[in-house]
Amino acid sequence: MLSITSRVSFLTFHLITRLKPQLITAITARMCSPPLPLNAPPPNQRVVCSGDNHGRITYRTPLLSHLLLLLLCMPWGNAHVDGTAQITVRVLSLMYSTNWNINYINAMNAGFNASLAAQNWTAGYGVDVKVIRPPTYTVLPTKYLKTYLDENSEDTSLLVVLGPLGESDTVEAYETLEENDLVGFAPITASSRLLSYRPNLYFLRPERTAELIALIHYAQTHLRVLRLGFMYMDGVNNGNEHYQQAAGFMARMGYRFHGVFAVATGDGSEVDDDEFDAAWELFAEENPQAVIMMAVIKTVTKKFITSLVSDPRTSEAVLLAPALLQTSITDAWVDALEAANVSFVPHRVVQTGTNPLAVDTTYDAIKRFQVEMKNYLTSYGGWSGFNDTEHFKNDDTDGEFMVSGWIAGKVLSQALRSHGWLSDRNIFLESLYEQRRYLVDDLVIGDFGGECSDTAIEAGAVCSCNRGGKKVYMKELVEDLRLKPLVAGFRVSDPQQCLSDPSILQPPLSGLTVTLGDRRELARAAAEFSAGASAVASDGHAGDMNRLFLQDVVSSIENGYADLEDVKNKKVVTAVFGIVTEAMLDIEGPVFIDPITPTPHLNVFSEDVIHLSPTLEQQFYVLANYLANLRPGHVRSITRGSQSPGINAVLRKTLITFDINLSSVATLTYDDPIEAHLPQSGSVFVVGLVAADIVPIERHLCENTNL
Repeated sequence: MLSITSRVSFLTFHLITRLKPQLITAITARMCSPPLPLNAPPPNQRVVCSGDNHGRITYRTPLLSHLLLLLLCMPWGNAHVDGTAQITVRVLSLMYSTNWNINYINAMNAGFNASLAAQNWTAGYGVDVKVIRPPTYTVLPTKYLKTYLDENSEDTSLLVVLGPLGESDTVEAYETLEENDLVGFAPITASSRLLSYRPNLYFLRPERTAELIALIHYAQTHLRVLRLGFMYMDGVNNGNEHYQQAAGFMARMGYRFHGVFAVATGDGSEVDDDEFDAAWELFAEENPQAVIMMAVIKTVTKKFITSLVSDPRTSEAVLLAPALLQTSITDAWVDALEAANVSFVPHRVVQTGTNPLAVDTTYDAIKRFQVEMKNYLTSYGGWSGFNDTEHFKNDDTDGEFMVSGWIAGKVLSQALRSHGWLSDRNIFLESLYEQRRYLVDDLVIGDFGGECSDTAIEAGAVCSCNRGGKKVYMKELVEDLRLKPLVAGFRVSDPQQCLSDPSILQPPLSGLTVTLGDRRELARAAAEFSAGASAVASDGHAGDMNRLFLQDVVSSIENGYADLEDVKNKKVVTAVFGIVTEAMLDIEGPVFIDPITPTPHLNVFSEDVIHLSPTLEQQFYVLANYLANLRPGHVRSITRGSQSPGINAVLRKTLITFDINLSSVATLTYDDPIEAHLPQSGSVFVVGLVAADIVPIERHLCENTNL
């Protein structure tokens, strides 16, 4: 039988083998490494208090303590109990560029580091992540990559590249990535030269075409501008290609651009004044109400924005811009306003984004990001380049880039969780395209898929796809020069498609409802009508492919015609729904769908009017048929409105159809009281009720039961 000491030794050893590696490391670090205080007992003894020696301290050296210390201080190597080796994955950061703002570079890297720091620099059980940073941002990324590979050629651990950043660096680095079976993880570039399937680049964001589609969609469905312009620089950042794309997208919907600004410049830094002025005149003379600017912010771009805000023909135009402008759109806009001595007006700048803003806590992922980012900046603020622990809340642009880096860290962590894929670069690269989709709380990245057959595609597989971004986010510049999220984020492709799909751009049905605020009953009716119509209209959320968009116009009986004309001259109005005045029906252009006027009117055929509810004539017919079955006595009518004579004539003819005579008619104005005209018996048609009629009619019916 085992002795007590043997049993305890066995249990102790069994317990030690079940400890997690991190806990063993912590115990051995405390027990084997630190020096002891000067007054401490010898390391091979322990302090005990014995009752039989009256509190005297003695030192004993039990065998079990020797065994425990020996077991803990033995080298354990990198193996786990299940035989899985501890793996260290190197991440070489190329997330920098000599052409980019240093704050943006720091923000992206800080976000990435915060994501990993929150996981104690691990990607999961048994996988450590070591981030390797360049010694300086002045060395070219491609050169740094080649130098690092040469100097560490014997290191067999898995190497992943973070980035690259920017078009030129990404294009130049691709050959090196491909030759060394490396993957550039979460590169950031707007280049159209990299649209084809390139497995050594693992994009987490949609391509620039997706942003272009989203901007056109926003301009046509939410801004509803009649005249949309376009700005690009020929020969810079694929400007001409983007314009040709955009013109094609507009043509698909039956639209065209009103005002195109284009100048040929080598790098976008300078252009001849005469050439600029000539291009500007051609652009401004078409009075664009909004303009899509597909160009990075450089000297020419800044001059264009200054002209945009200062020229009376374009001063009220909305600027629509993509992400990745290399400089803050807010700073460029404010500089232009100051140069032109123009006051700031909110909601005049709209920009796309490929991830949510750092303050958009409608996403659970952003709530977690804020906690992890603040913890990181609190611990590593000086090193990260940001001293404010809530910098991501106070600087919208930096915060957005921090979110981008943070998402990259979370996705990379998920990609590194399986040991079986981390032993070899080729195996890891192949694993990234095993129909991968990543979920970061409520943000979805993917799907990624490698080469596969047509049969697999028909069965639903995603093939030859190295882009995981499917959604473009929208934001606008508001008060206090802050960027505010717009609800109109836009999903630009089907989950089973890799690149954005321009066929989702369809001409919208831009509808209006009119609230006539000076008549309470009409305002209430308009609110009820709008509530019902809005239930089936688009709410602007991403993925909503509904083409019906509704906006409300507040007006009055007197000003309704002029207000609707004014809106029609400024915005696209396809249809008007619900409450309208009779005068509004004469406006040419929009289609009036199920119009309801304050006073009844007869139907006159018009190709611009569609009745869904029964017309007045149809209602007369149904009521006359009902009365014929009751054999009524005298039938009278009380009408209001400019069409009273015609209405009475139609009513008389309808009643005659059923052998009923109209005994008498009364025509009232809007303010005339009705009670004196109500008969005491028989039947009466009241056409054109107003709110003041309700109580008198109710009282009269109670008093005259034969009516």
